[in-house]
Formats: sequence, structure tokens, C-alpha cells
Amino acid sequence: MTIIITFALSVVASIIGYYICKWLDRHNSDKEPIKKSPRTAILGDFAFL
Repeated sequence: MTIIITFALSVVASIIGYYICKWLDRHNSDKEPIKKSPRTAILGDFAFL
């Protein structure tokens, strides 16, 4: 049961984080967009340094 609750909380936290990022990006719309490196383009938003 705790695994299900932990999974649900992580999904909710991910969704909340996604919308916070979108909200912050909307307020920075006057700035030039960030260009993604080829490595980021391949891996998506998960860039491992």
C-alpha cells in the first residue's frame, strides 16, 4: 500500500513541477529562448552531466 501512495505522490509532484515550470517560463517570455544542445535534444529534458 505504501508503494502505491509513494508512486501517486511522485506523479502529483511531477505534474505540479511541470506546471510551475510552464508558469515561470510564461513570465520569462520576453527573454530569448534557451537553445538545446544536441545531447539534450537526444535525451529530452533529462540531460545527465
